[in-house]
Amino acid sequence: MQPVNPTSPQLSEENLRELAAARQSLRKVNRAISVARFDGWTIAIFAALTLMMGFTDPTNIAMALGLGTVAYFELTGATRLRRLDPSAVPMLGFNQFGLAALLTLYALWRMHVELHGGGFLSSLVAEDPADAQVLGPWMGLGRSLVFGFYGSLIAVAVVGMGGMAWFYFSRRKYLDAYLQNTPQWIIAMQKSGLTL
Repeated sequence: MQPVNPTSPQLSEENLRELAAARQSLRKVNRAISVARFDGWTIAIFAALTLMMGFTDPTNIAMALGLGTVAYFELTGATRLRRLDPSAVPMLGFNQFGLAALLTLYALWRMHVELHGGGFLSSLVAEDPADAQVLGPWMGLGRSLVFGFYGSLIAVAVVGMGGMAWFYFSRRKYLDAYLQNTPQWIIAMQKSGLTL
Protein backbone atom coordinates (compact mmCIF):
# COMPACT_ATOMS: atom_id res chain seq x y z
CA MET A 1 0.00 0.00 0.00
CA GLN A 2 1.70 3.16 -1.19
CA PRO A 3 0.21 6.62 -0.73
CA VAL A 4 -0.30 8.73 -3.81
CA ASN A 5 2.34 11.42 -4.20
CA PRO A 6 0.38 14.54 -5.22
CA THR A 7 3.58 16.38 -6.20
CA SER A 8 4.38 13.84 -8.91
CA PRO A 9 5.32 15.71 -12.13
CA GLN A 10 2.88 13.71 -14.27
CA LEU A 11 -0.15 15.08 -12.37
CA SER A 12 -1.76 18.19 -13.80
CA GLU A 13 -3.42 20.97 -11.82
CA GLU A 14 -6.77 19.41 -12.70
CA ASN A 15 -5.56 16.03 -11.39
CA LEU A 16 -4.45 17.63 -8.14
CA ARG A 17 -7.85 19.30 -7.72
CA GLU A 18 -9.57 15.96 -8.37
CA LEU A 19 -7.36 14.24 -5.80
CA ALA A 20 -8.09 16.92 -3.19
CA ALA A 21 -11.83 16.63 -3.84
CA ALA A 22 -11.61 12.83 -3.66
CA ARG A 23 -9.79 12.96 -0.33
CA GLN A 24 -12.46 15.25 1.08
CA SER A 25 -15.28 13.09 -0.28
CA LEU A 26 -13.75 9.90 1.15
CA ARG A 27 -13.39 11.16 4.73
CA LYS A 28 -16.46 9.40 6.14
CA VAL A 29 -15.56 6.13 4.44
CA ASN A 30 -11.97 6.42 5.70
CA ARG A 31 -13.35 6.93 9.20
CA ALA A 32 -15.22 3.61 8.90
CA ILE A 33 -12.03 1.91 7.71
CA SER A 34 -10.10 3.25 10.72
CA VAL A 35 -12.85 2.18 13.12
CA ALA A 36 -13.00 -1.31 11.58
CA ARG A 37 -9.22 -1.75 11.83
CA PHE A 38 -9.14 -0.59 15.44
CA ASP A 39 -12.14 -2.72 16.34
CA GLY A 40 -10.74 -5.76 14.54
CA TRP A 41 -7.37 -5.61 16.28
CA THR A 42 -8.98 -4.93 19.66
CA ILE A 43 -11.26 -7.95 19.28
CA ALA A 44 -8.27 -10.07 18.16
CA ILE A 45 -6.38 -9.08 21.33
CA PHE A 46 -9.39 -10.01 23.47
CA ALA A 47 -9.65 -13.33 21.64
CA ALA A 48 -6.00 -14.09 22.43
CA LEU A 49 -6.39 -13.05 26.07
CA THR A 50 -9.55 -15.13 26.44
CA LEU A 51 -7.76 -18.16 25.06
CA MET A 52 -4.70 -17.66 27.28
CA MET A 53 -6.73 -17.05 30.44
CA GLY A 54 -9.02 -20.02 30.00
CA PHE A 55 -7.44 -22.53 27.66
CA THR A 56 -8.71 -25.39 29.87
CA ASP A 57 -12.33 -24.21 29.81
CA PRO A 58 -14.32 -25.26 26.72
CA THR A 59 -16.56 -22.18 27.05
CA ASN A 60 -13.57 -19.85 26.98
CA ILE A 61 -12.06 -21.71 24.02
CA ALA A 62 -15.35 -21.38 22.12
CA MET A 63 -15.53 -17.69 23.04
CA ALA A 64 -11.94 -17.10 21.89
CA LEU A 65 -12.65 -18.83 18.57
CA GLY A 66 -15.82 -16.78 18.13
CA LEU A 67 -13.99 -13.53 18.89
CA GLY A 68 -11.18 -14.54 16.54
CA THR A 69 -13.70 -15.12 13.76
CA VAL A 70 -15.33 -11.73 14.36
CA ALA A 71 -11.89 -10.07 14.34
CA TYR A 72 -11.00 -11.77 11.06
CA PHE A 73 -14.18 -10.55 9.35
CA GLU A 74 -13.75 -7.05 10.79
CA LEU A 75 -10.20 -6.75 9.44
CA THR A 76 -11.18 -8.32 6.11
CA GLY A 77 -14.08 -5.88 5.84
CA ALA A 78 -11.74 -2.94 6.53
CA THR A 79 -9.39 -4.11 3.76
CA ARG A 80 -12.24 -4.56 1.30
CA LEU A 81 -13.71 -1.17 2.18
CA ARG A 82 -10.30 0.44 1.61
CA ARG A 83 -10.43 -1.02 -1.89
CA LEU A 84 -13.90 0.53 -2.30
CA ASP A 85 -15.76 -2.79 -2.36
CA PRO A 86 -19.45 -2.01 -1.61
CA SER A 87 -20.01 -5.53 -0.24
CA ALA A 88 -17.73 -4.64 2.68
CA VAL A 89 -20.40 -2.37 4.18
CA PRO A 90 -22.99 -5.10 4.93
CA MET A 91 -20.17 -7.46 5.89
CA LEU A 92 -19.00 -5.05 8.61
CA GLY A 93 -22.55 -4.29 9.76
CA PHE A 94 -23.64 -7.92 10.05
CA ASN A 95 -20.34 -8.77 11.72
CA GLN A 96 -21.34 -6.42 14.54
CA PHE A 97 -24.64 -8.28 14.87
CA GLY A 98 -22.61 -11.49 15.10
CA LEU A 99 -20.46 -10.00 17.86
CA ALA A 100 -23.58 -8.88 19.75
CA ALA A 101 -25.05 -12.38 19.48
CA LEU A 102 -21.78 -13.97 20.63
CA LEU A 103 -21.49 -11.70 23.69
CA THR A 104 -25.17 -12.16 24.55
CA LEU A 105 -24.97 -15.96 24.33
CA TYR A 106 -21.81 -15.96 26.44
CA ALA A 107 -23.45 -13.78 29.12
CA LEU A 108 -26.62 -15.89 29.16
CA TRP A 109 -24.54 -19.06 29.47
CA ARG A 110 -22.54 -17.64 32.38
CA MET A 111 -25.77 -16.57 34.10
CA HIS A 112 -27.20 -20.06 33.60
CA VAL A 113 -24.06 -21.70 35.01
CA GLU A 114 -24.08 -19.39 38.03
CA LEU A 115 -27.77 -20.01 38.65
CA HIS A 116 -27.32 -23.77 38.61
CA GLY A 117 -24.37 -23.90 40.98
CA GLY A 118 -21.47 -24.19 38.55
CA GLY A 119 -20.20 -20.62 38.69
CA PHE A 120 -17.18 -19.05 40.32
CA LEU A 121 -18.84 -18.38 43.68
CA SER A 122 -20.28 -21.88 43.92
CA SER A 123 -16.91 -23.43 43.13
CA LEU A 124 -15.27 -21.41 45.93
CA VAL A 125 -17.84 -22.59 48.44
CA ALA A 126 -17.63 -26.22 47.28
CA GLU A 127 -13.82 -26.39 47.69
CA ASP A 128 -13.63 -25.53 51.38
CA PRO A 129 -16.35 -25.84 54.04
CA ALA A 130 -14.80 -22.90 55.92
CA ASP A 131 -15.31 -20.73 52.85
CA ALA A 132 -18.91 -21.91 52.70
CA GLN A 133 -19.53 -20.60 56.23
CA VAL A 134 -17.87 -17.26 55.53
CA LEU A 135 -19.35 -16.71 52.08
CA GLY A 136 -22.75 -18.29 52.72
CA PRO A 137 -24.52 -15.09 53.79
CA TRP A 138 -22.98 -13.19 50.88
CA MET A 139 -23.86 -15.67 48.13
CA GLY A 140 -27.11 -13.85 47.27
CA LEU A 141 -25.29 -10.53 46.89
CA GLY A 142 -22.50 -12.17 44.91
CA ARG A 143 -24.99 -13.80 42.59
CA SER A 144 -26.77 -10.46 42.12
CA LEU A 145 -23.45 -8.84 41.19
CA VAL A 146 -22.69 -11.61 38.70
CA PHE A 147 -26.14 -11.21 37.12
CA GLY A 148 -25.72 -7.43 37.08
CA PHE A 149 -22.37 -7.74 35.34
CA TYR A 150 -23.58 -10.15 32.68
CA GLY A 151 -26.83 -8.23 32.26
CA SER A 152 -24.74 -5.11 31.62
CA LEU A 153 -22.67 -7.06 29.09
CA ILE A 154 -25.87 -7.95 27.22
CA ALA A 155 -26.99 -4.32 27.24
CA VAL A 156 -23.60 -3.14 25.97
CA ALA A 157 -23.64 -5.83 23.28
CA VAL A 158 -27.10 -4.88 22.04
CA VAL A 159 -26.70 -1.10 22.21
CA GLY A 160 -23.00 -0.85 21.38
CA MET A 161 -22.82 -3.38 18.58
CA GLY A 162 -26.20 -2.23 17.26
CA GLY A 163 -24.82 1.31 17.10
CA MET A 164 -21.69 0.11 15.35
CA ALA A 165 -23.77 -1.85 12.83
CA TRP A 166 -25.84 1.28 12.12
CA PHE A 167 -22.61 3.28 11.70
CA TYR A 168 -21.28 0.83 9.11
CA PHE A 169 -24.57 0.56 7.24
CA SER A 170 -24.80 4.38 7.10
CA ARG A 171 -21.43 4.54 5.28
CA ARG A 172 -22.95 2.93 2.16
CA LYS A 173 -24.43 6.19 0.89
CA TYR A 174 -21.04 7.92 1.21
CA LEU A 175 -19.28 5.10 -0.59
CA ASP A 176 -21.89 5.06 -3.37
CA ALA A 177 -21.62 8.84 -3.78
CA TYR A 178 -17.85 8.59 -3.89
CA LEU A 179 -17.89 5.85 -6.53
CA GLN A 180 -20.38 7.81 -8.61
CA ASN A 181 -18.71 11.24 -8.43
CA THR A 182 -14.99 10.44 -8.35
CA PRO A 183 -12.97 10.21 -11.56
CA GLN A 184 -12.35 6.64 -12.64
CA TRP A 185 -8.56 7.02 -12.68
CA ILE A 186 -8.61 7.72 -8.91
CA ILE A 187 -10.96 4.81 -8.19
CA ALA A 188 -8.80 2.47 -10.28
CA MET A 189 -5.74 3.57 -8.30
CA GLN A 190 -7.46 2.85 -5.01
CA LYS A 191 -8.80 -0.51 -6.11
CA SER A 192 -5.24 -1.48 -7.03
CA GLY A 193 -4.15 -0.81 -3.44
CA LEU A 194 -2.94 2.79 -3.49
CA THR A 195 -4.34 5.14 -0.87
CA LEU A 196 -5.14 8.83 -1.08
